[in-house]
Amino acid sequence: MRAIARIAVIEDSPAVQLLLGRLLSNAGYKDTKYFKSVEEAQKEFASLKIEDTPDLILMDIVLPGIDGIEGTRLLKGIQILFNVPIIVMTAHDDDETIDRSYKAGAMDYIRKPFRKVELISRIGAALRLRHEMERRRQREEELMAINNQLTISNIDLSIKSNLDGLTGLGNRLYMDNFLISTWKEAAVSGTEIAFVMLDVDYFKKYNDLYGHPTGDQCLKQVAGAIDSCLFRKGDTAVRYGGEEFGVILPNTTLEGAQLVAERIRMRVRSMQIKHAQGVGGIVTVTAGCSVQKVVEGIFPQKLIDLADSALYEGKHKGRDTVVAAL
Repeated sequence: MRAIARIAVIEDSPAVQLLLGRLLSNAGYKDTKYFKSVEEAQKEFASLKIEDTPDLILMDIVLPGIDGIEGTRLLKGIQILFNVPIIVMTAHDDDETIDRSYKAGAMDYIRKPFRKVELISRIGAALRLRHEMERRRQREEELMAINNQLTISNIDLSIKSNLDGLTGLGNRLYMDNFLISTWKEAAVSGTEIAFVMLDVDYFKKYNDLYGHPTGDQCLKQVAGAIDSCLFRKGDTAVRYGGEEFGVILPNTTLEGAQLVAERIRMRVRSMQIKHAQGVGGIVTVTAGCSVQKVVEGIFPQKLIDLADSALYEGKHKGRDTVVAAL
């Protein structure tokens, strides 16, 4: 620590500078810079780079111009010097002078004339404190960086855990949580919630015919078509599982849900995705719609079950259709 410690000395007496230089050099402190006044030091420190900041400042109290007590206050006001310990040097060891020095921001004081053991001991203690403060600051910055990274990672993990990796829509977990929260809001407002369950028609045959990579691409296109048909804030599309999708429509009637489902059905048809064994030779979807007014004793699963039953009925009717649960 001694070999690399940078010490700034503010002392107007050439004789005292010479004495300090000899004592510091003999103690291993070779990197020392001298200033004759606070004003001279201020000018130097104003343009100082952070890497050139002194590790310790020794400052005489009696100086030409600004004295050492006011100088301590001024130097502590320079941002890069805020954590640099200042030791004042004084021939006056009365309580008032020492108290004023501490209040100005000095860490310690050394009496003149110097005693070598006291001088080097106090400098060593100040530098050890400076080193410990810097170590703690770096550790705090490291911990803060780690904490920020963990926060970002947790947010990222939370987002990923709620998204379907293939389509980018919410997944089943997200749907369950969103439906519960929407259900609670509807219970307070006394409004209805509609749900649309959609299934890609003959999708197993599509996979068998064209392969799973093409099947995945088909699901992405269908997911995009569904999402593009939702215009209101709060209307939410999810991948329910496999080739099934769900759409949650807060504050929506059964007729409104049917309109959304029909819009999605027609949008998928308009993409004209080839399916040799599909309805009309293209990829189509079948949809089941349900609606519930949230009252005591009715739970979100009933909304899903009703839509699923309507979807099942639509498949038996020949697919590529929209059926409402009555």
